Amino acid sequence: MKRRLPVIQSASGGREAEQRSPAAWRVVGAVLAFTLWLPLSMLGGALGKALVGVQVGGTEASQASKLMLAVALSGPPLLAFLLACALSGALVGRFGSGARPHDAGIGGALAAALGCMVAALGGAFPSWISAGVVFLAMAAVGFPSAFFAARFFGRSGGSGPGVDPEGVAH
Repeated sequence: MKRRLPVIQSASGGREAEQRSPAAWRVVGAVLAFTLWLPLSMLGGALGKALVGVQVGGTEASQASKLMLAVALSGPPLLAFLLACALSGALVGRFGSGARPHDAGIGGALAAALGCMVAALGGAFPSWISAGVVFLAMAAVGFPSAFFAARFFGRSGGSGPGVDPEGVAH
């Protein structure tokens, strides 16, 4: 027979006071994805350079080969962003009380915007059009990866509010 200690109810509301709004979980997901993506993108960039085996910036290459080189070098960092958004989406889906999978997906899209803003401040884009294209590519990767990770690895595997380990719905 298990003895349980009495629970003292506080006036602050207990579990209801712990819940954050879905907008707060969107920001948490964006910051988490961006923070996870920074070291992963450095590893991805180094991997891309090693795979290509060419230093970027050669002037004797044709325009088509420069484009293929840019695509080959941007693939590993984009995969790193996918992994970072999936991890943050899974954490928001699991621990985000009141957050739904689309909130985690919006966090992934916000992480794409944050990454593009930091890159634009660093002078990485030659034009606003290229910044927009990169943002759309990153958002097209970030939203679904965070969404599906939150949906499949979150609480109760769905879009519902979840269940405690003791079986109590909340």
